[in-house]
Amino acid sequence: MSNIKYGVCIGDLTMSASEAIALGPKIEAWGYDAIWMADHVIDIDGAIADPYTVFGYLAAVTEKVTFCAAVSDCQRIHPAKMAHMIATLDEISGGRASLGIGAGEAMNTVPFGLPFEDDPKIRLDRLREYIQVVKLLWSSSSDNPVSFSGDHYNLTDAWVDQAPATKPHPAIHVGVLGSNTGLRITAELGDGWQPFFSTPEYYAKRLSYLKEHTVKYGRDPDSIEASVWVYMHITDDKAEAERILREMAVFCIVERGSLKHAGFDMSKLPSRENHFARLVVNDSARIDALVEASNAIPLELVKKMHCIGTADEVTDFFEGHINAGVQHFIINPCVSPDPAGALDAFSTQVMPRLKGAV
Repeated sequence: MSNIKYGVCIGDLTMSASEAIALGPKIEAWGYDAIWMADHVIDIDGAIADPYTVFGYLAAVTEKVTFCAAVSDCQRIHPAKMAHMIATLDEISGGRASLGIGAGEAMNTVPFGLPFEDDPKIRLDRLREYIQVVKLLWSSSSDNPVSFSGDHYNLTDAWVDQAPATKPHPAIHVGVLGSNTGLRITAELGDGWQPFFSTPEYYAKRLSYLKEHTVKYGRDPDSIEASVWVYMHITDDKAEAERILREMAVFCIVERGSLKHAGFDMSKLPSRENHFARLVVNDSARIDALVEASNAIPLELVKKMHCIGTADEVTDFFEGHINAGVQHFIINPCVSPDPAGALDAFSTQVMPRLKGAV
């Protein structure tokens, strides 16, 4: 288990930008491998800091940790500008930047008058072209302009002079879990797979599908780094753990595939019209329906998707996901009353055990 990476998601939920940049150097000192940030303008639990601004600051005050959004979308930033941004961050960080990209959500687009295609097929087609354009521009220069003709993006003798430090290019982590099309895009074009939280059993099933199609594209299935998002808090207080888990149950509905695979009665949930990707934050009726429905999800099932408990329970949770094939954990401590304390405790009480040090 010594080759497993442990990253941290900062700037989420109630953590401000100032708190995030203060935490960054500590994350490196505690021995974590990466810093991740969600890329939302708004979210159900409030505004979240801009990841690329925070990453730029942290690149100057850290030496080893890598940086990646979890994840950006295809709607708000044109792929040419995204290629430019990531290449710049990769240079100033000394080759520590990656691109995290997904198909997008209504909450970050609809309130601002930006296009959001309700049909997931269209969004996924856009995602595939987005990745192609970014990779193409990373290979371009004024001496080597590139062109591209797609349904969503077009380039004509275009180039980006800012080159990334990483060769052949920074890693691209694709945010997807339940979509077969999204996993095939990852298999064809991705360097990393970045799903949201999941049960170990469902994670292993989706990873198997991903590897199967990676081989079909003539690629090494081990060339794609498999990560997972984990909400984490360490506590010996059973009542506190159960309270946080019950609050986190609503997020389980985001990944319906895990619930269905675990045998949960899906008729107890609202229709797919209430899917997280379609939510707009001021749509209180849909949000209230999700919160109400989440009360039907058994706590034991929530525990398989969210990591809240004693150091022993947290260790068992991580070991279960490692056995399912996880190579990189994106640990989100923002559900903890003390995020820094949770990360410190994990680095001293759990990480050494997982790495075989004790």
